[in-house]
Amino acid sequence: MLLLSDPEPEALIQEARRRQRQRSRRRTVVVAIASMLVLLGFGINQLARGGSSVRATPLTPAAVVADPPTVTYEKIVVQKIVPNLPIEKRTIETWSSSNDPVTERQVVTLAGGPRFEIGSGPGQDKVLGKEEVNYLYEGSTNTIYRTGYYLVGHLGPTMTRKAIFRRVLTEPGVRLAGSRLYRGHPVYVVDAKHSGFRVITFVDKRTYEPMFSEGISTDLLTIVRTLAFKTLPATQANLALTSLAGAHPGARTVLQASPRIKDLYGQAAFLSGQHA
Repeated sequence: MLLLSDPEPEALIQEARRRQRQRSRRRTVVVAIASMLVLLGFGINQLARGGSSVRATPLTPAAVVADPPTVTYEKIVVQKIVPNLPIEKRTIETWSSSNDPVTERQVVTLAGGPRFEIGSGPGQDKVLGKEEVNYLYEGSTNTIYRTGYYLVGHLGPTMTRKAIFRRVLTEPGVRLAGSRLYRGHPVYVVDAKHSGFRVITFVDKRTYEPMFSEGISTDLLTIVRTLAFKTLPATQANLALTSLAGAHPGARTVLQASPRIKDLYGQAAFLSGQHA
């Protein structure tokens, strides 16, 4: 029975709709900011998958010249700050290979929450062509699950990190806003503005690696910091770290993931909370 002191049903419906619009807007902005961070070179490629209003083409480590082949290790911390909500913080460690076939493995740890291990590698669809396949490793069952894929086109000619940086500056809404010192290192300041959000990024002048980025919108702040970045020789041991199969040679592989496994992958891979 509805008591006189209870809110009107119509008011409750309108409030629910308003909150849903807020969540939808924040999800769109998070994906857009993630896409821009990928373009600028942060090792969070999977965060941008699933669609975006940003039309820039992400440049993955596979598009970077590496001669001789190398393994890249990167550790970053991502904070998602929404007013009146707990701060979401995750640490992402990435091992990626530069030589063919290009593979990537990530360990994602949520502050106060679970730890995930995900990865990606090349695939080939008989009809649609090249694809990037996503995986999740479940330690309790020692199993690697295929969680999904997306089609990839031709990456084009290989590019140095300096060339990638210069290409970024030609993107709509992106400009070089001078330079400064960040943690004792001289960095370029890149200012990227798009509808609904703005991203400020510090790029190391020597290595052209992004060191810090701040994505700003009306009710969302996303901060990304690089804690470590190393280029390692492509030894057998280092290459094993770049794939789930290499890191867990005794694990079994399942090609069809259940909704539960896909939900776990979504928690690990997407700041916006969407699924694989």
